[in-house]
This record gives sequence, structure tokens and C-alpha cells, in this order.
Amino acid sequence: MACNITDAIRSISFVKQASLRDRPMHSRCRIHPPAAQIAELHATAESELAAFYQAVLRQHGPVQANLAAQDWVEVLETMEWPANGARPDWRKATIAAASRLATRLLA
Repeated sequence: MACNITDAIRSISFVKQASLRDRPMHSRCRIHPPAAQIAELHATAESELAAFYQAVLRQHGPVQANLAAQDWVEVLETMEWPANGARPDWRKATIAAASRLATRLLA
């Protein structure tokens, strides 16, 4: 699985109304952010992912760093996005990916 943050960010849609969360994914209304907002989200997500990757790389080496980065992107793809186009909390993805890393290291 390639770790491509741009594709991950673009693949996640904003849910127009919170009440739509109970509907199947294919029936939800989606809003796609403008290009400038995508660029800002890309930059902030990339910064968070890079910091996480570097920390794992220093402590556990390149194999675990690559796996952790893939975990981070997978978590990002399933995150619930804030309403009204607010910036997502990338640290939630980092915490979840760190949890996966710890589970893998302890296995």
C-alpha cells in the first residue's frame, strides 16, 4: 500500500449534515473543499505525518516507520471530519496510528 497523503486527503469527503451519518455512505451528501483549502489541509497533514514518521524512525527504524505511516493514512481515511469545514485534528490520526504501532511492537 503506497502512502500518499494527497490522495488520502482528497478521498475523504465532508458530510454536509451531522444527521446524515446514519445513512449508508453512498447516500450521503458530500461537499468537496476548494483547492486552496485542500492545499492547506495537505500542508498541515503532511507536517503532522512527517513529525510522526521521524519520531518512529528514530526510535524503531525504517520498517516500523513505514508501517506507522501507512497506519496513519488508513486512520486518516476513516476519520470523521468536523462540521462546517473546520480543520481536522490530525493528532487523532497520530494517536490512533501510535496505538497500532504499540500493539504491533508488543505482539
